[in-house]
Amino acid sequence: MPEIGMRELYDEAALLAIKPEAEQLGWGISDHELVHLALDELEQWQSPFLAEILMLSNHYPFDKFANKSLVTIETGHRIYNHFLRGTYYTDQALGLFWDRFRQSPLADNTVLVVVSDHGLWLNPTKASDAAMYEQQFRVPFLIWHQGIEPGVYTSVASQVDITPTVLELLSITPEYDTFLGESLFADTRRELALMTGFGDFLVRTADHFCFPLKQAQLESASHVCEPASQVSQETDSATSLTQSDTIPDLEMYQRFIKTNDKMLFQDIIPRQPSSGRKQSKPQ
Repeated sequence: MPEIGMRELYDEAALLAIKPEAEQLGWGISDHELVHLALDELEQWQSPFLAEILMLSNHYPFDKFANKSLVTIETGHRIYNHFLRGTYYTDQALGLFWDRFRQSPLADNTVLVVVSDHGLWLNPTKASDAAMYEQQFRVPFLIWHQGIEPGVYTSVASQVDITPTVLELLSITPEYDTFLGESLFADTRRELALMTGFGDFLVRTADHFCFPLKQAQLESASHVCEPASQVSQETDSATSLTQSDTIPDLEMYQRFIKTNDKMLFQDIIPRQPSSGRKQSKPQ
């Protein structure tokens, strides 16, 4: 963790050491337990700090909620039923976090970001392939600070845009601009997202959705695209494909791939030597 700038990690074992009786659900400590354990720790830290809370209860196979007092959901699809029940459970956990956070001193000077890594790859309705891909990668993205005026942004974006957006809200200009994404508030930003799933690349702009693509197709611009307006309807009418001469912003996507490869196999930013897993409280 030190090589990516994180100074302390609370894994499942560490959380159970703090609260041995904590409920375990899904892939780790239950979301309802986790939000309180996280706030217990964060309220002791001195600012400024950056913290990430990873909620894992609502994860495949989504089958751990049978004994929870949740709403009854029946869609005709077993896994999708479990997923919706798990989503309801995690929504309750976010509510618990929010109620306590708003009463905490943390609320006076904290930027809160809520986001998911991906959506779900299935839907019991008869959606087109394009709509299914769209659903798999469409996720919520919320930013809150008591000084931010409420607003809704509908432009296409992805997780790579989060850090530049938050830095602009904080009026911080990084010494090195190594971000692939752009702030949502940038006047000249391009609406685009490059997504990967099951070995395919998916290109999404404000006007087009191109799928599924292999890396060679991105490099050669051999592909098919759909109008984004049809995909968003998530109906069978979205199955007709239109051949396009070029992928919108093709060079940008090629840069995404090359930079991602460097992140995986090379050092973009020189790393400081790690001295092991010594734990230390943020100061």
